[in-house]
Amino acid sequence: MLTLVRFVPNIFADEYGAMTCQIPNIIISTGLVFTLLGIKTQSGVIAFCLLYGFFSGALISLYPPIAAAFADSMAEVGIRMGVTFFSFAVACLAGSPIVGALIGYGPYAWWKGIVFSGVRSVAYSPPHACDLLVAGRWGYQKKGLTWV
Repeated sequence: MLTLVRFVPNIFADEYGAMTCQIPNIIISTGLVFTLLGIKTQSGVIAFCLLYGFFSGALISLYPPIAAAFADSMAEVGIRMGVTFFSFAVACLAGSPIVGALIGYGPYAWWKGIVFSGVRSVAYSPPHACDLLVAGRWGYQKKGLTWV
């Protein structure tokens, strides 16, 4: 399953562009986070884990091609990837303790962590859409590429 998660989105990204494939993955992942509020059965949890694992894995596997596509030369690719993964790591390291504090001790309030994660996902969707517009209109016409 893990190999499918890493290869299938990148096959579509070769055809349609990494940024163009990233936007639906963000939207679907965000919707899946909010569906976690309504899951009550074990089979629902299993279905959630499979779907969320696929789409969140696609998010992670498409970041390197997007970072490389924004580079002006091969000398800049490493810097772009380093900055991208650094910001991604800071968000991951900060998110877990915040969710843990929201859930609390004793009678766990799981819905608080789910809502925080969903709202955080909604908050980073518009910047990615703006990146797609910038890359399509200004950034890649000079390079001869239409989409990232």
